[in-house]
Amino acid sequence: MSIKYKQQGLIISLMLFWLLLVSLLLLLSLKPTAAERAWQGHNQQGQYLDWVAQQLWQFSQQTPQLYATDTNGRFYDADRIPSPGYFPCPDTNHNGQSNAPCGQGQDIAIGLLPQQIATRSVNLTPYHAAPITIGFAIDSRYVIQNADYHNPPIQRYAPLNPIHPGEAALRDWQGQASVALVFIIPNDQLFENDTWRHALTQTPQHPERQIFNQRFPLQQALTLAEWQQRMHNHVAPLANTFCTLPADQPHWFNACSNPQQPTVHCPNQLPANPTGSDWRALLCPAD
Repeated sequence: MSIKYKQQGLIISLMLFWLLLVSLLLLLSLKPTAAERAWQGHNQQGQYLDWVAQQLWQFSQQTPQLYATDTNGRFYDADRIPSPGYFPCPDTNHNGQSNAPCGQGQDIAIGLLPQQIATRSVNLTPYHAAPITIGFAIDSRYVIQNADYHNPPIQRYAPLNPIHPGEAALRDWQGQASVALVFIIPNDQLFENDTWRHALTQTPQHPERQIFNQRFPLQQALTLAEWQQRMHNHVAPLANTFCTLPADQPHWFNACSNPQQPTVHCPNQLPANPTGSDWRALLCPAD
């Protein structure tokens, strides 16, 4: 009997051994490899950029609502409220906030993506994910405030609509004109404003842009073509209402006029309407 029990014990021990071995092999097969972990991290960062880009699009479409009041909640006059289409200024002092005005004397404003615009209760980075350092570059004509444009106290490029200026200074990784670009900055990369600014205006074949793309393979562009389409789709449904406004009434939907600092597209006319983006000319039937 003792021999029989010993044999049974040996069989059970062998079964347990093989069971443990198979379990261990299964666990090892389920554990992601270094390549799989890298892919997962890359995929998560790509999703992070997608989320950020959508927040920027929402900000741009909602600028009339976001900037209808001052920081104390008092409503601006109609000639102070911007049209849709603008974006926040980058964070240039690394405090997580948008630093406006920006882009003075430069085709491109560049810095970090602001985490939030506290005065407007806007958050541009996801709460549900660990923070990632995001670079943010934008054509200086599309920022919410730029002191190059002397229409005080607004300091904003206008008119801004799908045909004006009709161009953008940045290029994405495929060479398409882009109004803005967000990109992941790895921890080992130093912040190089001027170098990056110049590279982002170049075609994909340019050596500086190739170096940039190698250093920052995760990029998300907000292209000019998509900006034009999104803004048109956002404003066009409002035409039935806004086309009934008097053509000379100060409003972002109407033509731009600026007696203080006139330009070809924003002439010296009264009443002043320095925020006018002249969507009327695009969407309203001719009088």
